[in-house]
Amino acid sequence: MTSFPEASAQWETIQKLRRLVKDAARFIANGQTPEQPFADLDQSIHLQTLLNSIESTALTIGPAQYVLGATRPILTDLTDDSNLERLG
Repeated sequence: MTSFPEASAQWETIQKLRRLVKDAARFIANGQTPEQPFADLDQSIHLQTLLNSIESTALTIGPAQYVLGATRPILTDLTDDSNLERLG
């Protein structure tokens, strides 16, 4: 599991995405080996098969509701206790 001890919990997903994008960009730009190895074709096909299986057998309860109140909150100050993880 990737961890970022210097980042608060609210930034964990952003940090993981940042590392993945950095790895992909460096690989494309100069062939640098990524910190987390990319999946090969067999792994990718296996993962897609699993995802298809999950999708076809998932019991859903309806559409997600991301606006919990009357209006959508706007995150303007990210220095407070705003939790970006809650955005999904």
